[in-house]
Amino acid sequence: MMVAQGTVKNGRNPYNCPNAADMYQMKYDCNLEASALKFAKQCTLLASPTSARSGQGENVYAGSLVTNKLSAAETVSCGMILLRS
Repeated sequence: MMVAQGTVKNGRNPYNCPNAADMYQMKYDCNLEASALKFAKQCTLLASPTSARSGQGENVYAGSLVTNKLSAAETVSCGMILLRS
């Protein structure tokens, strides 16, 4: 929410990140999380069948094993700046 409202520093200069424009409001779904985790535990490194996702989209990322939480976040950030409070 803070990023969407433009209240987060961008990390490169003293200015905030810009406000979001036409951004959809998201709602967390615990059932969707449980379904995604169940499939992820299969470690297929492939997308799940469309028929198994109830019309939901999916992103797939495959990388090397990272056991440190900060390193894991930096690995999947794809070059985005990680801001720590």
